[in-house]
Amino acid sequence: MAIALDAVSTPSSDTQVLTISHTCTGSNRILFVGFHLDNDDISSVTYATVAMTQIGKRQVAGDKWTHLYYLIAPATGANNIVITGGSSESVAGYGVSYTGVAQITPIDVSTTQAVTATTTITTTVTTATDNCWTVLFAKNDVGVFAAGGGTTLRGGAQVNQMADSNAAITPAGSTSLVLTYSSGDAA
Repeated sequence: MAIALDAVSTPSSDTQVLTISHTCTGSNRILFVGFHLDNDDISSVTYATVAMTQIGKRQVAGDKWTHLYYLIAPATGANNIVITGGSSESVAGYGVSYTGVAQITPIDVSTTQAVTATTTITTTVTTATDNCWTVLFAKNDVGVFAAGGGTTLRGGAQVNQMADSNAAITPAGSTSLVLTYSSGDAA
């Protein structure tokens, strides 16, 4: 079964607790949730009350923290992503789900990076398994992102951005996702 995009939830923001409706369908599912918040003080990230697993986190230089979480075999149907941060802080993000994903060790490789005083994020990883997709969550402190070569935006043009390769990486090896933006720092 080939990997395919399932659904993208509407990007949202709130104070302290962010609740986002997301609907998963199909088989061999995975859900990614990307978000940013003022401080690095997450209490929990759940989908349909099931705890999600953190892939990575990074601080935008002198700004907010970005986080990427996932859940294998999320419940089907409409359920809530609930991100609980510290008191009185802004939380913003959304989810992207896929079908056709390996259900045992679906994360082939991961990395984090922060960039300063530039207009491009190029995130390169070396996949070990044929037919992987690559997924990225980023946030910048100035303006909206645009997709570079081999990259598909999944949340519209905004300062929070989920993106992916929109295709299988085959053969396995070095591959990059590229986001561009007006100026400033990003992670």
